[in-house]
Amino acid sequence: MCTIAMTEIEFLIFVYLHVQILAAHRYGIKRVILPERNLKDLVEVPSAVRNCMEIVLVKRVEDVLEQAFEGGCPWRQRAKL
Repeated sequence: MCTIAMTEIEFLIFVYLHVQILAAHRYGIKRVILPERNLKDLVEVPSAVRNCMEIVLVKRVEDVLEQAFEGGCPWRQRAKL
């Protein structure tokens, strides 16, 4: 079972971010990766849900890859990103 979720591949500002996080929580997702600029939207997510999940805020796609793969991004060492 997958326990990591991303709401979008592109870095967009989400209008109903709290709905997406609640859905992820309902389906057992334990970790969500979000663009850092969505930090202000997390206040709409109930604290009980936020406390049950790991919410990772990222700035760049490279940061997403680091967080999404166990042991970090497999390309980072070779590509020197």
